[in-house]
Amino acid sequence: MTMNEFNEWCVYRNQTGPLDSSSKICEYIKQLTFITIKIAGDKKMTIEDLELYRAIEKHDPDKVATTSDILNLFNSINS
Repeated sequence: MTMNEFNEWCVYRNQTGPLDSSSKICEYIKQLTFITIKIAGDKKMTIEDLELYRAIEKHDPDKVATTSDILNLFNSINS
């Protein structure tokens, strides 16, 4: 895989989500459940309350991994 193909793949993955259909189904169920709960009148619940797996630490949602970040990760694994 060339670097250009890798960059294109990253853009595609960020736009469409994972290729795993079970992950997409879980996301759809989460969205439908959230809408149903909001219609029922729960004003305190957030969509994050329905996450199956939560990150231990909070990450900045505006920070996106760059190509160099990913390459550094692969280099650290190979070391």
